[in-house]
Amino acid sequence: MPKQYLPLKGREIALWSLDVISAMDEVGEGVVACDPSYRDVFENAAEKGWTHGKPLTFAEPGKERMDSVENGLNAVTNGSLVC
Repeated sequence: MPKQYLPLKGREIALWSLDVISAMDEVGEGVVACDPSYRDVFENAAEKGWTHGKPLTFAEPGKERMDSVENGLNAVTNGSLVC
């Protein structure tokens, strides 16, 4: 299991980051590039309020990290700020 999905104090490590980032006013949406078999982890996060009401979409992971980043950036909706 990838380490970002290991539990830490009752939730997966990746969800702690999602919660903090989603709480930022500058963030309008979340895009997660992950293997489809792990999407349920993030879908459940939205139900628990850890996306702070912001939309969450998914992108396919790439062969390398830079490919995943590119896929994620391509999934950002029009008008969103990308930093």
